[in-house]
Amino acid sequence: MNGKSLTAFDGTRWVHFWVDNQAGVQNLKGGAEKDRFTLRSEENIAGFEYSLTWKKQEDGSLLNIHQRRKAQVGEIASEWETLYEFVYRKNLNSDLLPDEDE
Repeated sequence: MNGKSLTAFDGTRWVHFWVDNQAGVQNLKGGAEKDRFTLRSEENIAGFEYSLTWKKQEDGSLLNIHQRRKAQVGEIASEWETLYEFVYRKNLNSDLLPDEDE
């Protein structure tokens, strides 16, 4: 699978649009919530709700979690299933950039 996303602020909240080469589409909306930044689907996508969350960790890294759960029916919500987790860390390796003389 391969896809592209576009994220923008609409003046009220953040909007994230994803499309892939398997005819998949996700439209997520949200923003800051307490100690994290979360985007969620407002409509069911193929029977699932989706959530993307970013949270700063104590070591300065950023944890990104993408989850889904079966669409809620009435008052009953299923458990979130983690699809992937990424940890973003600042690269402190100064050797990656060439010297100005080179």
